Amino acid sequence: MSLRKSIPAGLVDAGFNSLGTLVVGVAATRLFGPEMLGVYAVFFTAHLVGVVVPMQLIYVPVEVVAVGHRVRERLGFLRRSLVVAAGPSLVAAAAVPLAALVVLDAASTRTLLAFGFSAAAATMLAPAQAHVRRVFHLAHQSWLAAGLSAFYFLATLGWLFALVSAGVPAPWIPFGTLALTEAATILLGLAAARLRRRRLPEPLRFRRLATSGRWLLVQGLAPSAAAFAVATIITKLAGVDQLGFAEAARIAAQPIFVFGVGLNAVLGPRSMEAGSRGDLGDALHVAKIYRWLLVGAMLGYLAVAGGAWVWNPVYHIIPTAYILPGLVAFMIVTHVVGGVFAPYQRELLGGRREKALARIQMWASALSIVLATTAAAIGAYTKPVSLLGQNALMGRELRLERRRLFAHAREASPPAQEST
Repeated sequence: MSLRKSIPAGLVDAGFNSLGTLVVGVAATRLFGPEMLGVYAVFFTAHLVGVVVPMQLIYVPVEVVAVGHRVRERLGFLRRSLVVAAGPSLVAAAAVPLAALVVLDAASTRTLLAFGFSAAAATMLAPAQAHVRRVFHLAHQSWLAAGLSAFYFLATLGWLFALVSAGVPAPWIPFGTLALTEAATILLGLAAARLRRRRLPEPLRFRRLATSGRWLLVQGLAPSAAAFAVATIITKLAGVDQLGFAEAARIAAQPIFVFGVGLNAVLGPRSMEAGSRGDLGDALHVAKIYRWLLVGAMLGYLAVAGGAWVWNPVYHIIPTAYILPGLVAFMIVTHVVGGVFAPYQRELLGGRREKALARIQMWASALSIVLATTAAAIGAYTKPVSLLGQNALMGRELRLERRRLFAHAREASPPAQEST
């Protein structure tokens, strides 16, 4: 599938999928006040940490292996990869309720149990749902992935309406909606893949994947664990309500993050392939497309949703996000600063520089935790400040490692034959 056709499919895919998550986030801002929204944010951050474990340990290594096979063979990896990842997913999900220890004094035991168990269920299913869609992208079936995300969005609306109408206690609703929707989407994706069933091109072994994924796990866990540490620091130094304001701003800024995810869904595999081949020209071409589209989207979204002006629909939907001036605009810019370097990460992943990526993420994540100690002075603004520092350092290091990757590829390539 050409870029002209696959980019819209990737944007539709990421758009609908993240729109479903956005709807749940908006519902949370309506269901909870700032303090309880802060409690939700702690569990949501723990949920993201848990998602990383099976994603980086199993699913991403499977996708790297799949890229090395012919396009028509790649769907064959899907079913087996879900089985192999079941154990790590369960272990990661079981740890999510421990986030309650951060906010023991901010909510009742019943509320913390509701958040903990529902978040664990969502954590078990979320990486599998994302992996199913990404494998369809790898198999150049991007519009099928987009169809799954459209279903995800509609199912989210349906389950959210059903749970609210049934009078389910509010703490069960956000993560409960996500878990139910993810389960339905996985089943639909497996049914669609079965219609295009291919034999597994090569056996998938846990030990082999985990060996490949151990550095990817470090790479993925570092920023997620740092985000959880930052949320904890904000809660302790500035108050759980300040974390609630930061969470509302994150939700309001999410559309620009979604746009970057959509671009990466389609352009990411091509960046991986360019890194694998050592093709600098192709890598530069893909990165340029990604950068200009993302920056253009940022400018447009800042004009619409950057401030609490009358024409901003997000302000009317999530007014809590705009109580602190400039917080949403700051969050939007921060997302883009990190997003423009996404192609570099994919190139390095294709070039099997997992250890370098882990090192870069660890240093950048450590910086974000250090910056979080400003929470007592700047409150909710700590969230984008720490993330901006992390993204800026990571971008600098990714650029340097990228140069090494393609310099090595040029040195390793055979000399051109002289014409006779």
